[in-house]
Amino acid sequence: MKHRRRAYLLAGAMLILAGWGLWSWQTREPVYQGKRLSRWLAMLDSVPPGEEETPPERSRAAVSNALTAMGTNALPRLLQLVSRAPGDSWLRMGIDWVNGKQDWVRIPLRRQPPWPELAAEALRILGTNAAPALPRLTLLYHQEPTCPLVAPCLDAMGPVALDCFIQGLTNASSSVRTLSLFSLAELGPSASPAVPAVEAITREPGPASGLALEVLARIDPEPTRLVPLLRERLTDSNQCMQAAAALALLGSNGLPVLVHGLTNAQRQARIAILAALDDTFQQAVRSPPDPPEASGFRRLTCLYNLRAGLMASVIYQSKESCRAVPSLARLIPRLSPSDQLLVLTNLAGYGVEGLPGLAFAARETEGPVRHTAETLIAQLPFESRQGAILRGPTDRRRIALVFTGHEYAEGGPAILDALEKHQARASFFLTGDFLSHSNHAALVQRLIKAGHFLGPHSDKHLLYCSWDHPPNLLVTRPQFLADLQENQAKIQLHYFKSDEAAGLFARRYGAPPSPATTESDAPQPIPPLPAGPQAARFFLPPFEHYNEEIALWTRELGMTLINFTPGTRSNADYTGEADRNFVPSSVIYDSILARERQDPNGLNGFILLLHLGAGPGRQDKFHTRFGGLLDVLAAKGYEFVRVDELLDSDHTGGSMAAQTK
Repeated sequence: MKHRRRAYLLAGAMLILAGWGLWSWQTREPVYQGKRLSRWLAMLDSVPPGEEETPPERSRAAVSNALTAMGTNALPRLLQLVSRAPGDSWLRMGIDWVNGKQDWVRIPLRRQPPWPELAAEALRILGTNAAPALPRLTLLYHQEPTCPLVAPCLDAMGPVALDCFIQGLTNASSSVRTLSLFSLAELGPSASPAVPAVEAITREPGPASGLALEVLARIDPEPTRLVPLLRERLTDSNQCMQAAAALALLGSNGLPVLVHGLTNAQRQARIAILAALDDTFQQAVRSPPDPPEASGFRRLTCLYNLRAGLMASVIYQSKESCRAVPSLARLIPRLSPSDQLLVLTNLAGYGVEGLPGLAFAARETEGPVRHTAETLIAQLPFESRQGAILRGPTDRRRIALVFTGHEYAEGGPAILDALEKHQARASFFLTGDFLSHSNHAALVQRLIKAGHFLGPHSDKHLLYCSWDHPPNLLVTRPQFLADLQENQAKIQLHYFKSDEAAGLFARRYGAPPSPATTESDAPQPIPPLPAGPQAARFFLPPFEHYNEEIALWTRELGMTLINFTPGTRSNADYTGEADRNFVPSSVIYDSILARERQDPNGLNGFILLLHLGAGPGRQDKFHTRFGGLLDVLAAKGYEFVRVDELLDSDHTGGSMAAQTK
């Protein structure tokens, strides 16, 4: 009984103290619209940024209006809260101790709002209106525990806090120095008085030296004088990342140095430079923050680090051209003619994978630069147009038979029968709609098991470009990428449906053996997996229509754009008798053999396009003559190969073919 009475007395005393503390706390708070400052701050804790369903009276805009109305009257309490040590107050710890010592009286404890963080957010919202609190905030800024909390408040004040940030560069804490560098960079050219202090940091050892290079690129009023220093640091493996980012921040003053730096064979330097030249990062550098109050320098730093990580991934996977070629190509209009020529040399170094970039350069430049781009394209062992390969090497009697499918496939069985008769392999480029149709599933599985190439032809058979000259884009880059990636995903799904593929995957990756497995079955060698999604490195666009941007976007996904070899009427086998452009099968057949006779190289390296079906609108089906065409061409010594076999490593001089095998 005595213990219970003592607990009641202690709990009562605690409640009295709590009530007195709450009363004394609230009597010093300003009031707006009948609510004390603490009530408005608590709303910040319950209203996430960008919340649209919040009632207007509880929105962040309402809180911001209240804080602005209270103005400097709110500063004393806000400073008191932001200075509070982290953790629970002694009162809450006492109540918690009482609750832990007995079970008779439980004193409920509500969740405590994070008052220091809420007060800091309020000071940030006040912005320059909080300038009277600058002396106290400066003291808190130079203390390591409260520096991260106070830094955004000072950032919101703008140049008023410049002296505070300059003083922070000499702080003994590395975290305070780092935050000071970031804050100075956010101020931009208005932080130019800090240039000497930041330059001194670039000469010091440690990670802050590299960050100081990027800050100088943002605040120095004469950025061109930084170029020699950044060129030197670009060759330093410890600071090449920061030096490359700083050169990108210099805009047109830094681009030539980055382009020349690509001759550096060090992998780390190439990662840094290509990340700085990345088209997404370059656009962010040239664009203002969105929204305008967004943290510009911090945003760019995070984006650069992400692009560098992505670039490292593709380089270590030997897929550098996927990112490098589009980025280098889009830089060309912003460079001088001499630097443009250097970019062309780099693009040519990627072999056939650089073709889309060279084609883009040939379109966007004039005079000697255009002539050089066209010359480099002509030196490739392929016939091409607008960044797509139209014909393979002509030194061997090999033909790539290419079939497209979107709606119809009535010729599929006859075509596969003829190919099987000649032990020939072909390439089938199918749309996502075709692959999704249940009537075509058996045909797709048959061509997979026969070892034919299965590639994308777009998901919805979109028209990417107008029929104007030159063609104009009808889709955006996100629309194109989404369409093609969806097509690729459906191709992958069909490979996993293949019984042969499923069996080989199980054997390769150690699936439990069947109880019926015998000793004679067990030691069978594991054959390679069938050519699956990893082999779909070629893309044939819908309507066989495209422009240079489509070729660049295709390269971004690690694929090479191809199209049929012109000179025959084979691509007209879909036309119906009622169409004005109808071409009879006999004319198509004769045009192929005529081209074989008239071309000095015959049909060597030809990409011969046909359709799996023409639908009910055409009665004169070409697939009925396909077998006879193969008989004639085989008698002439031609070999029928997949498109990836036609464009092999012996002729690319690069890594593309290695990826397609």
